[in-house]
Amino acid sequence: MPTGNFLSSLDWRLALIVVLPVAAIVLLVLMSLRLRFADFYTTYAIRVHRGLRRFPASITWLRTFSFDNYEYIVKGKRSAERFEFFTRNRDEAGAWTVKKLHLMNRRTGAIDLRVHTMEVSPFKVSTADHHDMEVHATIEFQLDRGRLFRCFQYGNLGVALLTRFEGFIRAQINKRQNEEVAKEITEIRVQILEEMKKAEDKDNEELRAWRVQNGNDVPPNDYFRGTQSTALGVHITALSLQVEQVDADQGFSAADQASALMIPPRFLDNLRDMFGRGGADAAGANQALLQTMEMHTRENIARHVSKTGQMIIISSDDLGMARTSMFRSSIRASKTAQAHETPPSQDGEGGEDSK
Repeated sequence: MPTGNFLSSLDWRLALIVVLPVAAIVLLVLMSLRLRFADFYTTYAIRVHRGLRRFPASITWLRTFSFDNYEYIVKGKRSAERFEFFTRNRDEAGAWTVKKLHLMNRRTGAIDLRVHTMEVSPFKVSTADHHDMEVHATIEFQLDRGRLFRCFQYGNLGVALLTRFEGFIRAQINKRQNEEVAKEITEIRVQILEEMKKAEDKDNEELRAWRVQNGNDVPPNDYFRGTQSTALGVHITALSLQVEQVDADQGFSAADQASALMIPPRFLDNLRDMFGRGGADAAGANQALLQTMEMHTRENIARHVSKTGQMIIISSDDLGMARTSMFRSSIRASKTAQAHETPPSQDGEGGEDSK
């Protein structure tokens, strides 16, 4: 074999031996850099001149630098306001304050994909029998990376989530009576969670069908622009619900009644619930309810008459006569007279006395 061919083949082998380790080292360095900056709980909105393109897990110069599409990261104050959520927070003094959750960094454009807890400020809801209930609710949610296109359709995602959440709560409580709300609080919570997940699951299924038809490499801007949905692009992981009746121990004021003979229905419903919790039978509960209504009606009449100055109500205790011998003797005399009172004659006009 010629010497020149042997040397050329040797040089080729030596070059290959040198190049392969160098290429392997460079590949390992690039993979380490990508893994170093990759964060599966953070994403970035990459936009091109035609709209949103993708939401990668990391931002490196290999993935953002492009001559054809002129890609850039969505960031800034205006874009960050889309992902502001309001929640209650207890400060150092123990008082409740409203705090903002910023899910997008306005400086870097990083979008947080972790699970967040939002505690709603207490609000009042009326039941079917016109009772006021105070609702304390907490919801846990997470932004969906595959449907962040849907999140960008809302001017303020936090307000949209809060409005949707309160709407589902009011719909469940408005159709129930106050005693049913207390008994079915677990069922109410499950129904609210299912209703909020229903729109998100439907949107996710339709997006999968669209990707099967058009391919995974095509940005789904056309799908989200042409589809009207109530979905928010979030995962609802859990929620808690506590309901308290704020008018359970309250009576009724003079403004609640139009006349002295009127008793507000809410007050009667409280009495009915009280007798029902006490285990009274129907006859006993009705008798007790009628006696209570009679006492309150007399009290209302006396209050309305004395309000105009036509009558002054003074009890025996106010006069200091409750424990005097004269007061006790007058009561004893009246009771004795009632006991010895003879009943009227039952004879008709044809009796012997009439002759």
